[in-house]
Amino acid sequence: MSWQRTSSKNVSDAHGYSAVVDLHARCINIIVRLWSARNGVTVIRSVTTGSSESINLGGLARERRWQEKRMTEVIDAAKPNVFMAANTQVALEMFAR
Repeated sequence: MSWQRTSSKNVSDAHGYSAVVDLHARCINIIVRLWSARNGVTVIRSVTTGSSESINLGGLARERRWQEKRMTEVIDAAKPNVFMAANTQVALEMFAR
């Protein structure tokens, strides 16, 4: 079984697997283009090991941007609304709570 031979590998180790760093940068650039980031905006990157962690980090980043925009407009930023489909991953529902 191939998973037994690879289960001890840590592919997120940038020192041992330098190609992962290049792949990560390419993926981030694809996402930045998909989300139409403004030119000149500094993109902060982070590697996660699972989708739940990704959802929490992305949600926190989005919430922070929302709060900053609301504060600039002098509007209450205490309780954001999160809309999702019925088939959304459980981690997003947990984050919204």
